[in-house]
Amino acid sequence: MDRPKITTFGVPGTSGGCASSFSVDGHEVLVSGGSTDSALRLANELADSTTALSDARDSAEALAHDLSVINGELRATKALLPPAEPQMLMGTGYARQLPDGVLWLLGTRETGWAAFGYRVGDWDNLFRRFGVRVTGHGADEHGEYWTVENARTP
Repeated sequence: MDRPKITTFGVPGTSGGCASSFSVDGHEVLVSGGSTDSALRLANELADSTTALSDARDSAEALAHDLSVINGELRATKALLPPAEPQMLMGTGYARQLPDGVLWLLGTRETGWAAFGYRVGDWDNLFRRFGVRVTGHGADEHGEYWTVENARTP
């Protein structure tokens, strides 16, 4: 922001009718009373502070945007880290892959895609989140499937 232009009015006299003013963001700031020099000095200080505040606000907005971007990158990076303890399955799970490559971990094979399940995204995510090992592979009327079981005992 450019520094506002200051206008000084009045003639020094016994009535104290001296004033300095400037406009900022559609508002008129008027400093009156005292001497012409003190009103001008205060008006200059106020004008400088409005400029500094505007610059600080612009910097804060830029920093907030940068922080938002960094937080998004941090969330994405944290999602890649394996959990401290992977989830345990309560039995055999069945992994099925959609044509677009998205992997689902389903509770039963017989009901196909109608089974309860989790969208795990890809094989890497399945192994990291659930700590499983592949124990079999097959195909049925619903498509290909892979049986998975806990890699460690509970």
